[in-house]
Amino acid sequence: MREKILAVRYADAYMGFSGKSSGVQGAADELKKLKTLIQENTPFYDFLKSRDVTYAEKCAFIDETLKGDFSEELRHFLKLLLRKNRLYIISAVANHVREKYAQGDTVNALLMSSYPLDAGSIEAIKGKLEKKLHKKLKLYLGIDGDLLGGVRVIIGNKVIDGSVRSRLGELKERLLSLQVN
Repeated sequence: MREKILAVRYADAYMGFSGKSSGVQGAADELKKLKTLIQENTPFYDFLKSRDVTYAEKCAFIDETLKGDFSEELRHFLKLLLRKNRLYIISAVANHVREKYAQGDTVNALLMSSYPLDAGSIEAIKGKLEKKLHKKLKLYLGIDGDLLGGVRVIIGNKVIDGSVRSRLGELKERLLSLQVN
């Protein structure tokens, strides 16, 4: 679990740092390329993990061998992982970047409604959500009769619930919390 948390933090930081200069897709592709290099070239990874080699020697090696194929930002990121003794999370970082940033600024969203929506309503909801989130959405549609009315949008682990059922639940909670004199 700790490795996953670290990987998410490092991946998001790397993408924020590197994504500005080489673009989100370029930074993600470069990290994937590094992951492949490490997996397929065990002597390279073993050298970086070695306790017999100093940090300065590892940094010089990284700059010398990766200079033509990898950006300066990626080389700095790899050196940071080495300095913090966290090279072991590089695969998890690359996997998180692939999952989160593979579609660039496009995010998958599930729009649930209690009845089929017309195309105009779907586009209006999508437009408002994209404006609010500052991201492009790839919208999937679903029907859930339990909503009673309204819509629920699920984006990753975030839920925007505008359903009648949730509003009735909120009203019930408020009424139950009132004290009667």
